[in-house]
Amino acid sequence: MIFGKDCATGQHAETQTDVEEQLQNEGGDYNGDDNASSKNVNNANLAEALTESIATLAAVIEKSSARLSKAIVEDLNEKHMQLGEELSRTTTLTIMERHKVFRLIVQDNALVSYFLSLPVELKDDWAKGILAGTI
Repeated sequence: MIFGKDCATGQHAETQTDVEEQLQNEGGDYNGDDNASSKNVNNANLAEALTESIATLAAVIEKSSARLSKAIVEDLNEKHMQLGEELSRTTTLTIMERHKVFRLIVQDNALVSYFLSLPVELKDDWAKGILAGTI
């Protein structure tokens, strides 16, 4: 058991050299006997299985990421269209003022969501506040 910095002590403490010597004394050549060869084959099979699993997982993540990105872009486009319609429908701003407000609001998705969630009677004053820089 290790309780100190990085060195085990006590009855069951072993160094790497102790383990290598013990393996050699038990009939196994640590550097190339049949047991080591068998271990190498098992390690190679494990490495190959891990590589295949990682490649499959990477492909799944890539597909999911592409779908998520597409959904986010579609959602933003929809919200931006809705924002333009709401500014036209619910405010008394001129066309140029609506363009300015739109440009200011779309820089922050939280502002877009907030404006769209406002009751109709508050949207005109809120848009004018954005335009005036008081919000």
